[in-house]
Amino acid sequence: FSTPESVEVSLDAGQSPASVLLHRAGLQEGTPLCPPAESSGASLTETYWKLTTLEGQPVTVAEGLREPHMVLHEGGSANGSDGCNSFFMNWEAKDGTLSFQPGGGTLMMCDEASMEQARSFMNVLGAADALRIEGDKLFLHRGGEVTAVFQAVAM
Repeated sequence: FSTPESVEVSLDAGQSPASVLLHRAGLQEGTPLCPPAESSGASLTETYWKLTTLEGQPVTVAEGLREPHMVLHEGGSANGSDGCNSFFMNWEAKDGTLSFQPGGGTLMMCDEASMEQARSFMNVLGAADALRIEGDKLFLHRGGEVTAVFQAVAM
């Protein structure tokens, strides 16, 4: 089970456990059982978020292309690069939920691997429903699963 509440454990009178063992179940590696309510790390807005992991795979950058990244601006606008094309869109975050609205971008052609990664990136943004910041990392979630990990980079 997972709960943000304290849970009392009662033992039979006079018994004392040698140890208590907790197991993670159904969580992706690195996901805390109860994420912290407040994060003391990078700011969600006005931070250059470099995409490092997409759907569990490391992100690659083809020679001569920009790294996939995004900047979420105060007021709900966002821009960045999917690794092939520049993009802009609107976003909204409220109480740990997140949504991106369709936007626009450039229409350059890149190699097939870069195009596929770019499509996946845009699909992940469109399907994101929650976020979490831990230190200088931003995690996007869909249905409780981490779909993208970003690293804050000094601008």
